[in-house]
Amino acid sequence: MGKLGDKLGGFDDTSVVYRADDPEQRVSWVRLVGSYLTASLIVGALVVAGRVMDVEGLVIASVLIIVVVFLAFYVVWRRRRNERLTGSPTRWPSE
Repeated sequence: MGKLGDKLGGFDDTSVVYRADDPEQRVSWVRLVGSYLTASLIVGALVVAGRVMDVEGLVIASVLIIVVVFLAFYVVWRRRRNERLTGSPTRWPSE
């Protein structure tokens, strides 16, 4: 992926909501609420558009499939990046 992957990885490293390896176990509530609201608005808009076009069930199923596939790809990508940068798939690179 090259430079784009490094840029996305750098953004992901600095914009996490929670890290399991953080000794203080901090949660970034601003990022968590912002992510939740953004995702809710996007999914809500898609459901409304599906309802208007009379394909609401199809839109909901499509969104769920996309979310599951994205999460699977993200977890694999994140673990490979962590292992490449730190030697451990579960340890995040330090900022």
